[in-house]
Amino acid sequence: MDHEKVKHLVHLRSEHDKYINDNGLIRGVYFTYIREYRPDTNNEFKCRKTEQRIPFENLNDDFCDCEDGTDEPSTNACPSGIFYCDTQFPKVTINSIPSSRVNDGICDCCDGSDEWMNKSKLLGHKTKNNIRHYVSKCLNICKRTS
Repeated sequence: MDHEKVKHLVHLRSEHDKYINDNGLIRGVYFTYIREYRPDTNNEFKCRKTEQRIPFENLNDDFCDCEDGTDEPSTNACPSGIFYCDTQFPKVTINSIPSSRVNDGICDCCDGSDEWMNKSKLLGHKTKNNIRHYVSKCLNICKRTS
């Protein structure tokens, strides 16, 4: 199946699929941690920094269940959570943001992946003069730094 041809067919995707990015990964998870975001044999999720376990269906339910905030990588439900931008190559301009900035109407990640749910006006990235401007979609302005 060609992902490019079917990704726009919204009716084929479930409500929970909104947490999956175009690369098929859960939004906001650092790429080396992605294996930890699968259910165990009891259909539970083990919080990353504690031994706490929660039902897997509580992952990304917009309610902070884990004390360490790792059960909500795609939402802004956990005050101490971290959202990892889709562009995660080393020394990128911005690699992660506090999860409180996810879907807040301001493009924070250099690739715009933190504003995946907003369909209205967004405040775009800073320009040379430190001015934000309204955009319909966050632009990808990621640059590698040396």
